[in-house]
Amino acid sequence: MAGTYEIVAEELQADPAVRTGVMFGHRCLKTGRRMFACEYEGELLVKLPPERRQELEAQGARPFTPMGRPMTGWILVAEPADDAVAAWVDLAEEAKAFVAEAA
Repeated sequence: MAGTYEIVAEELQADPAVRTGVMFGHRCLKTGRRMFACEYEGELLVKLPPERRQELEAQGARPFTPMGRPMTGWILVAEPADDAVAAWVDLAEEAKAFVAEAA
């Protein structure tokens, strides 16, 4: 049985602009050359604008700080108990749109 991230990745790859890659040894999703979402130790790591990251932090998400250093623009979101696939697909789609705009 596929995990939540695998299902999310499969759904997003329906977009021909989305492909897979690796970031910090973890599977990630890219559009063009820009990464926008990654599975990181069972959580969803997404690149989003500051105001959206703040909203998510207020809901329990946390900044991404690999090796103790903050990685600007990225936030870790735990798998929600309810409808995890839909929630993560929505976040990954937001992240994809955000990095596409920034390109």
